Amino acid sequence: MSTSSFLPFERGLLRFLTAFLMTTFGSSLQAQTASSQRLADTIQSNGRGTINLMMGTGNTPLSAAQLETLRLEHFDASSGTPRYYLSLGVDVNENNKGLETSTSQGVSIASVSLTVQWPGITRTYTSYRSATQALIMPAGSSSRQRYYTLLGEGGSSRITGSNAIQNQYDSTLDIFVPDSLAGALSATLSIQLLDTNKNKPVAEPESFYDYSGGFEDLALLNRDDAYYLNAVLPTTSTFQVSAPTAEIVNNSGSSDTAASPGSSSTELVAWSYFPSATGWYHVAYEDNYPDRGDYDFNDAVVAYRYKLGLNASGQVLRVEAESYLLADGASYVYDWQFRLPLPGTGSVTCTVRRAGDAQGLSCSGGLAGNWLQATPYVNVDKAGSWFSAPGADAYVNVLCGSSQASRNGPHMRLTATLDQPQAQSSVGTPVPALLVPSKGTAITSELRDSRGYPYALLVPTGWAHACEGVDLGVAYPQLVTFLSSGGSQGQTWYLSPSAGQVAGLPGAWEWDP
Repeated sequence: MSTSSFLPFERGLLRFLTAFLMTTFGSSLQAQTASSQRLADTIQSNGRGTINLMMGTGNTPLSAAQLETLRLEHFDASSGTPRYYLSLGVDVNENNKGLETSTSQGVSIASVSLTVQWPGITRTYTSYRSATQALIMPAGSSSRQRYYTLLGEGGSSRITGSNAIQNQYDSTLDIFVPDSLAGALSATLSIQLLDTNKNKPVAEPESFYDYSGGFEDLALLNRDDAYYLNAVLPTTSTFQVSAPTAEIVNNSGSSDTAASPGSSSTELVAWSYFPSATGWYHVAYEDNYPDRGDYDFNDAVVAYRYKLGLNASGQVLRVEAESYLLADGASYVYDWQFRLPLPGTGSVTCTVRRAGDAQGLSCSGGLAGNWLQATPYVNVDKAGSWFSAPGADAYVNVLCGSSQASRNGPHMRLTATLDQPQAQSSVGTPVPALLVPSKGTAITSELRDSRGYPYALLVPTGWAHACEGVDLGVAYPQLVTFLSSGGSQGQTWYLSPSAGQVAGLPGAWEWDP
């Protein structure tokens, strides 16, 4: 895998206009490019592909001369010496489940190699890249690593491109080939998609970047089509901003994208979003641990997300997080705490603002002992004083079938500026906690009772929590299957609620832009 100095895509007007001119009037701005070629072989549903680069769709043979012409159209000059490569377009076709939707799908890449044979010579090339990366936990591992990813939309048939290739394909995959392909007898690309850790919660990146549907179609791209997929499409597509932890990177110095200026190790040049630029994690709590209680998981419902500010080397300079308290059906007074494993030292600011308040208040936060922590919501009680219209009801946004109006909850903003850059891989997964002082408990998604039942659940955006007093297993019948199987079955339990058993949230709960 190549991880050489990539920089973020610039998405300004100048870049868009340049890309528009290149793709629309390319013939008048540069020499005529070769034609892109659809390939007959695909990445199979098992996540593996053996792709004959010399066989197009319809069993149309491609010559070594055609491959060499396409190779010479793509070069990367970021290292000072141009490196030529083949660029492939990938049409991502995945099942719509978990975080994946018809408009935003993704897979991650475990390995890529290209084996080329000439008379008496065989060479294999393994340096590759794609336009996006993410921190993902592979199967059998307990830590996240950076992998290249491929993003797209189901059944791509957009009409914004200038030809069929641009309308069908989603992402690019580049394989560096320093040798001329003239005279090659065969060229075989081997691709293996990453088998992600399926035991992670459904809201985590691992459930988005797994391969679950196939088949992924491929095409050899000319310069114009690669430029469109790298520079123009990301400005108009939804699959980029909806993907979890997608770090958009620029193939700096290549012929297919505009070069970006150099950056220092302390200059913030990109953001990596969790779960995405527009999405949220939702965590729902039951406060009665170790007693099961009503097991309705609406004692506290919180939406949160965070992002990592990166320098040009992909190191973390800053962390920003925000959260909303969405519902309160607790029997006990509690605090809610955001926790993120994070090494190093730095300055931390935390503010919390109630809906309707003109200004926010300072909240407790700090970075010490390899943890970033903030406690924005403290002494949350039945009076509902943290919500709009305080004192209106004992429980907030959990009473179904009543005349209770939905109420907006408080919003937290947290910023940690690090004294020294930290590796992305050193940043862990958040462990948000419900603190119940009267019981001396800290309830997290890792907590289980003697029967193995959880007291905090991470769920994707769009789910609805149970009505007050309704067991979550009644509100979502497939939850029992999910829990009893250890998470291997019923993974989409949150998509099938029972009618009349779940409560809705305020339509505009993201009230603080």
